[in-house]
Amino acid sequence: MMIAQHSLQLGQTSWVLDYRKAAYLPDHQLLILSDVHLGKVQHFRKNGIAVPQQAAQQNFTLMQALIDTYKPAHILFLGDLFHSQNNVEHQLLAQLHTANPNINLLLVPGNHDSAMLQQLPSYLQPTAVYHQIDNMIFSHHPPANLQPAHFHCYGHIHPAVEVRGGARQRLKFPSFLYTDAALVMPAFGNFTGSVAANQHLKQANKALCTSEGLWLMENHKFS
Repeated sequence: MMIAQHSLQLGQTSWVLDYRKAAYLPDHQLLILSDVHLGKVQHFRKNGIAVPQQAAQQNFTLMQALIDTYKPAHILFLGDLFHSQNNVEHQLLAQLHTANPNINLLLVPGNHDSAMLQQLPSYLQPTAVYHQIDNMIFSHHPPANLQPAHFHCYGHIHPAVEVRGGARQRLKFPSFLYTDAALVMPAFGNFTGSVAANQHLKQANKALCTSEGLWLMENHKFS
């Protein structure tokens, strides 16, 4: 059965995982998105690769829909909000802020954000590389070691789960991976690609993000 949201307890906090590749913390009014890669469409088009122009706009249409659903006080971008240096696509972020001026926008820096860190817009607040809220630690890259006293949430991996069917059929879905100690976020950007993460957090629960909802695979080991 497909569901739009999956409410659960991770660490000591209530979480909502959304099939639109976002997570929400109701107690903190915090919406979490990872790996948007804003500017990637224009970067490819500039280099002669015919990526559909509307791909970038679709990300922000979806982002606004999530804002309308959860009405967050804060949005935490979990790294790689930007893909490269400033380009016209970055205006979409400004438009999102103009439409929602009371939402606090936070950026945990990712490796692709480095070109933009010295010219961030004033409405976007950078955090430390490891951003802590209560016992939760948010980062872009996976931590070197999971600390038992903390719950870790990170991105970077662009995790997906490959599902195999008969006649050698294979489908790959962006996915949340989660255990009692950590949550790996799927890449939010619709032009970011994904990597089959069958060996990352090998015994993790999975929530596959499909166009019709979340497909839960809990207590299921990767082969």
